Amino acid sequence: MAVALESRLAQLLAQHQILPISQVEEMSQRAIDEGKELDEILLRHGVFTREQLVQILENQTFCPSVEVGEIEPCIEALQRIPHRAAQRHLALPFAVDGSSLKVAVLWPDDRELLEQIRSVAHGQISPFLALSFELEAAIEDHYRALAEAMGRLTPEAPSTGEALPPGPAPSDPSPTPRRDRTASLDLSPELRRRFAPQDLDDAPRVVDRLLSEAVRLNATDLHLQPEEDGLWCRLRIDGVLQNAARFPLESAAAITSRVKIIGDMDIAEHRRPQDGRCHLEVAGRSLDLRISVMPSQWGERVVARLLQQDLQLLDLETLRLPQAVRAAYQTVIDSPQGFYLVTGPTGSGKTTTLYATLSSLDRDRLNISTLEDPIEYSLAGVSQMQVHEDIGFGFSSGLRALLRQDPDVLLVGEIRDVETLDVACRAALTGHKVLSTLHTNDACQAITRLLEMGAEPYLISATLRGVLAQRLVRTLCPDCREEYEMTEIERVVLGYPRQSTLQRGRGCSSCSGTGYRGREGIYEYFHVDESIHALIQSGASPHAIRYAARKSGMLTLADFARRAVLEGRTTVAEIQRVVLSEETKEQLCHNCKRVVDLDYKVCPHCHALLKEECPSCHRPVESSWEACAHCGEPLEQQWQKKYCRSCLAPVQPEWDRCHYCHTELSS
Repeated sequence: MAVALESRLAQLLAQHQILPISQVEEMSQRAIDEGKELDEILLRHGVFTREQLVQILENQTFCPSVEVGEIEPCIEALQRIPHRAAQRHLALPFAVDGSSLKVAVLWPDDRELLEQIRSVAHGQISPFLALSFELEAAIEDHYRALAEAMGRLTPEAPSTGEALPPGPAPSDPSPTPRRDRTASLDLSPELRRRFAPQDLDDAPRVVDRLLSEAVRLNATDLHLQPEEDGLWCRLRIDGVLQNAARFPLESAAAITSRVKIIGDMDIAEHRRPQDGRCHLEVAGRSLDLRISVMPSQWGERVVARLLQQDLQLLDLETLRLPQAVRAAYQTVIDSPQGFYLVTGPTGSGKTTTLYATLSSLDRDRLNISTLEDPIEYSLAGVSQMQVHEDIGFGFSSGLRALLRQDPDVLLVGEIRDVETLDVACRAALTGHKVLSTLHTNDACQAITRLLEMGAEPYLISATLRGVLAQRLVRTLCPDCREEYEMTEIERVVLGYPRQSTLQRGRGCSSCSGTGYRGREGIYEYFHVDESIHALIQSGASPHAIRYAARKSGMLTLADFARRAVLEGRTTVAEIQRVVLSEETKEQLCHNCKRVVDLDYKVCPHCHALLKEECPSCHRPVESSWEACAHCGEPLEQQWQKKYCRSCLAPVQPEWDRCHYCHTELSS
């Protein structure tokens, strides 16, 4: 019986045909039987030398390797990641380079793993490749050396550098003195100036100052996460979590209770999740908090969403929509009726876009109403209503009630169920304009999501007029941006552009060393025209719908993201984090309409040519190009031709039979 190739290394060797699949299965079974890692088994049985195996992994991950067995332990680096976390993630911190921590892992291209390590290390990391069995041994050796070194050193406060009060001699029977409260206090430089050691005994003051700092930095979320080594405070700034403070674990209960009191929650309940909300004036600004408390291993975890009510709302002109998207989205403004959606993950700016859309309407002549949960910002001239699910006033019931209020434009905060969707579609069908949001990866997937929720295809095709998908990417800091030579990998990601340089952020005090400051939107507008209506009613696959949209000229999130990089507004790493990681891995054959892998150049079902390269410069070209964008060579557009499945000769679309072998051609 064949062995399941569960490890990524086994799958890599089999898929790329580096080894026969039978040999990969044999080596995998030996690794299971001996309780060893596959890379160790491959080396032990002489399948590869160490250099060969490392070269294979480097080619797969595009990261340099390091031989961890030859590295001396670095005390400063090891202190950044606890021993238990290093074992759990199989990650060895082995050096500190400026503000970056060098870490050896098996798969340095695993973004989820790197994010977890970055969270534990509380700073930037530089990943390096190492073999797993070497990592296991090196982690134990290095942390054993760390323990011995720390045993020889005088204990110090990890954040302030002040030595702890010396304890009594071992023979002294007197009780151990109370530990200095500042010993576990680890704050950002700004917070360190604001806190005093006695503040830890005043939970209201701690919470007030954390909220004040969050408002000052324009953070959207505040996280209080208890861990074994203390209560960590993190702020989500420009969409990325950043560490702000670490408090002693014994302070966590008081700080959490203070947040519960603010959110009108039960401070005696510690076993069940709780939700709360409140309105505060912080640092002279009006602030709404949505608070969630969840029990965890080391205490209760708190996440607070910060909504600044007095921020100036943007209009469509200041949203910096790309010209092509702005022109297409104008139909939302001009159309008197229809169903329109804005899609994207939480925190991608959907509400801001919808409010900007409402602000562009004639609010004096139109009756505009909204149903929201919660009402995030006040908009003059608009009737805004808060839903209350606990009393039966939800989106669907509220929408039915609003339809009796003679509305012209309705904004529904989110399509959560089929009942709300059905009412929204029927409202659009009876002459109203309905705007709402949905959670999908791209614009075209909105149709699939609506159908999966249970909507009737005829309702979707009759009412849905357009879908705007969006993301927010961090923009380069204007104070430390610099030009650099583009790497070959970046050239591939960006589609082989003509230019040879890009922009990046060096990191400075203005951007807290990140190289980014502020965010901007990346958009994709999907216009639902008559051809798409027909595909919806015929039950076409999402790939067929996306193919039709691209063929009609729709530019994707990835297209606009690459343009933002080439124009020097963001980086390849940022768009890979936010946009490119979600690109589809499949394509639709234009000849037989079957879904095939994105890497295929020829359809395996009908032999139709799927991709081309320029005959002059041999670079990849898009199917819609009439000339190569790299060298200007005219293209014959072979992708437009259809082929006989019998003799593989090109045939004309109007032919019923092949003129070469007389085989009947299917439609």
